[in-house]
Formats: sequence, structure tokens, C-alpha cells
Amino acid sequence: MKRILILAAVLLMITGTIFCGDLQAFAEDEYADGTYPVEFTFEGGTGKGGVEAVEAELAGGEVKTLVITMTSPNYDYCIYYGEQYINSSKEGNSVFTVPYVEESFLLTADTVAMSQPHEIDYTVTLNMDSLWKAAEKGGVSLPLIAGIAIVVVVIVFFAVRAFRKRAR
Repeated sequence: MKRILILAAVLLMITGTIFCGDLQAFAEDEYADGTYPVEFTFEGGTGKGGVEAVEAELAGGEVKTLVITMTSPNYDYCIYYGEQYINSSKEGNSVFTVPYVEESFLLTADTVAMSQPHEIDYTVTLNMDSLWKAAEKGGVSLPLIAGIAIVVVVIVFFAVRAFRKRAR
């Protein structure tokens, strides 16, 4: 029985050494890279148009850029933190890709839908909790589960074997 406990302890230490790196990497990067929708509110404008959708691009657990889709194709540029960004959409509603700065921001969008171009101010407020929920990695690392399962199977095998020897 003493040998079984020593073997189990050695197997647990080996498994821990092998899979701890995987667990640490999992804990450090809890959000998956990608593009995710962000809930938002906006104020301003004429009431006829505005912001239709906002998506955030995540990399390394940080928001890098925002993809802002307007409610019409008639916005030719926007001004965001003093920089001008041109509509990147060839078809459909206007789309602007801007760097992420903060949760609430002023977006000035130029529309050509009227007889003359007009710059319209919108205040956009992002609900970042919705982004973090969408990007959150779930579950436990598969290699960690496999390592623990192997250790459990080996311990059970040797325990049953020892029990059978004693029963004889």
C-alpha cells in the first residue's frame, strides 16, 4: 500500500509539472481573440440616422479596435478623437474602423444624405460587460483534464490490484 501511495504522489507531481504550464496560460489569457458585438447606446443626431452596431476586435485580452456600422450608406467619413476615418464599406451601410480609446466617446460623422454634407455629433457609450461575456473562454483546459484522468486511472488500477492481492 505504501508503494501505491508513493507511486500516486510521483504521478501527481509529474502530471502537475507537465500540465501546470497549460493551466497558467489558460488563466493568463481568459478572453479569446476575435471580433465580438458590443451593446451600446448613443445620443445625438437628427433622429433619422445614427449608429447601428459596434463590434470590438480583441487581441491578447485587450480591445484593439472598434468597428462602427452606421444606419445608412450616406456617411462618407467620421472624426474620432481628432482623426478622420473614411468609410470602408463598398456596399451597404457605412463602416468605420477606429482604435479603441475608452467606453464613452464622441463620434462626428459626415452625412451626404442632405442637400449639403453635414457633420453630425453622436455620443456613443459602450457596455463593455457585454463584450467580456461574449469573449470569455469557458471550461477547463482539455490537456489538464486528460492528465488528471490518467492519474486517477493509474491510482484506481493499483488500488484494485492491491485489494485483490490482500483478498487472496
